[in-house]
Amino acid sequence: MRTFLLSLLVIGGLIVGALLIAPSFVPQEWYREPIITALEEETGRDVEIEGDIGLSFFPQFNFHMEGVRISNAEGAKHPTMASMKTLDVGVNVFRLLQQELIVSRFVLEEPVIHFEIDKNGKSNFEFDQPDADTTDGPGPSPEETDQGPGDGAGNDLQVGTISLGDVRLVNGLVTYTNHQTGDAYEASDINASVSLPSYDGPFSADGSLTWLNENVAARVDVGNLKDLIEGGETSLATRIDSALVTQSFDGQSLGDRLQSVAGRASLDIPSLRKLAAWLGAPLPDGDGFENVSVTGDLTARNQRLLFKNADVTFDEIRATGGLTVILDGAVPYVSGRMDAETLNLNPYLGMENAPAESAGGGASESSGDGASGGGPSTPTGQGWSDDPIDLQGLKGLNANLKLTAQRVQLGGIKLNDSDLDLKINDGLLTANMANIALYKGTGTAKLVADGRNRTPKISQTFSLDTIDLLPLMRDAGGVDRLEGTGNVVLDVTMRGRSQRQMMQSLNGTGNVEFLNGAIRGVNLADLVRNLRDVLGGLQNTGVQKTDFAELSGNFVIRNGVLSNNDLVLLNPLLRLSGAGTINIANRTINYRFVPKAVSTIEGQGGQRDVTGISVPVIVTGSWDNPTFAPDVGSIIEGVLGGAGGGSQNEGEPPADPLETILEGLFGGPPEGESSPPESQNNDDAEQGNQQEQAPPDDPLGDLFKILQNQ
Repeated sequence: MRTFLLSLLVIGGLIVGALLIAPSFVPQEWYREPIITALEEETGRDVEIEGDIGLSFFPQFNFHMEGVRISNAEGAKHPTMASMKTLDVGVNVFRLLQQELIVSRFVLEEPVIHFEIDKNGKSNFEFDQPDADTTDGPGPSPEETDQGPGDGAGNDLQVGTISLGDVRLVNGLVTYTNHQTGDAYEASDINASVSLPSYDGPFSADGSLTWLNENVAARVDVGNLKDLIEGGETSLATRIDSALVTQSFDGQSLGDRLQSVAGRASLDIPSLRKLAAWLGAPLPDGDGFENVSVTGDLTARNQRLLFKNADVTFDEIRATGGLTVILDGAVPYVSGRMDAETLNLNPYLGMENAPAESAGGGASESSGDGASGGGPSTPTGQGWSDDPIDLQGLKGLNANLKLTAQRVQLGGIKLNDSDLDLKINDGLLTANMANIALYKGTGTAKLVADGRNRTPKISQTFSLDTIDLLPLMRDAGGVDRLEGTGNVVLDVTMRGRSQRQMMQSLNGTGNVEFLNGAIRGVNLADLVRNLRDVLGGLQNTGVQKTDFAELSGNFVIRNGVLSNNDLVLLNPLLRLSGAGTINIANRTINYRFVPKAVSTIEGQGGQRDVTGISVPVIVTGSWDNPTFAPDVGSIIEGVLGGAGGGSQNEGEPPADPLETILEGLFGGPPEGESSPPESQNNDDAEQGNQQEQAPPDDPLGDLFKILQNQ
């Protein structure tokens, strides 16, 4: 017996020694060709192994290959489908027999893989394998071999324990080319490593790659891999780092094999435009869609993300609240309620460059020296931008949001403490503001931005009460000629690919009613009282004002031109009516005011049909720096018309036109007196000669000078 046991030990030692030493004495050609043949039969492609092949079986199975190349499909762009510099594999065979997969080493260096789709839609990884040999008929069924599915050789192995040691991919390259669509992508500098000491324990993986010249690093940490795979709960953390996007999640898997997770999440995108372009889905040119930042408590189930206690930053928008994001549609859908500090809608409506504040008005008001403001007008159309507007970026998101905002920016207009119901559906944005505060007043507004077509369309409706007119006009159009407090109703639409085109297509209606304000740049009451200034032409000093107790009117806008014919201004010293046009597209004005001096001091709500001196005033030029001038031609035409049509007694000479003009301007002789007879005029001829030279401030002399120059 002792001799028998000793013999068994010697035989066992020889077997172990053979396993350790034999591979060193076996020529590589003995197993090189079988390996190549097996790979060629599996892929249907030519296989080359240019370097060494190494095998060992004890104490574990080790396999090493160098310089492997697998040819590509016929007609493919790259001659090689896959290649690698080296492959090292180490597996514990004895533990594998016990259904424990212990991988001590799996290192793949410089793998290169080319995925291609040909013009017929066939992938280069669809291998043409030879048909199975069926000459001997079908093989035995599992029942005939007493083997159920998965129990025989080559079927799935039920591994009870997995342990991974040195598992790495080093400096890989993967390309994708689709000859049907023309798409081509490349990921290079691919590096990855995996750590798994035990299947029933923690798992971590981290890696990096370069995609479209951007480096992206990622890491995953799992508390227990077995629980994660088998649907249990376990801790889960992920992170993505790059110059274009940073993402982190720290929470746990709720089961269902990663179908449900919950935890604290954050997302930071310095520029959404750059990220979209990097991903191959560039946004249309324009402003906005830059910085995006989201942090909050996240619950994710089946492509539905629920954010609670969320802090959101989107461009200049800062908000907190709750959001639901659904990702299973053609575009993301966002709903929820947020409270914002600042809500700037301009970048998404092509209004980022609002008109500059009036240069002319500001200079006139600040000069204070009475200098003439009637110099060269602002160039026609200055202030409207030609930068392209494209609202098709609205197609990238559908939304139904309820927002409250402390500040809202819409064009140049600034709103405060507003409630906003915002909806986006297939490129159509609708914003209803049921309660807004602006310019010391309140109101409601509705905005519709249509980005469904290449040419954007915008419509706006405002109903504003007791607002401060001066800052509103400054912010809305760069105009500072009106001030007061009152109401505005506006309903307009516009379309175009730039701000200038929008203004040229502006159409709509509206009305205004303001109280206790002023028209800056002219004193119409003084104009009526001072005839010499009227006939000489009033200079716009920019420091004068026409105060009013009430100013109201209705208007229509057609193709960028505002028309009004019922303007009414009430002032203690005059009543004024007005009509004319304001070319919003060109930022010019052509308006005619008809003021009448009155003796009553009634203002707001006062009598409108009054008598008195009527001196029409024409306002023309740029609305930034308009010119005010009396309508002398209209005055003389009206008076001469009255002179020619007056009654005349038979035998009396015709009325003197000049005398009629003067009577029209100054009124007739005192009540109860008549014009002196002709004889009296002759007797007073000498006295008239003594008065040939009128004093410098005589309006009659000024009138003669003007008439002689006509």
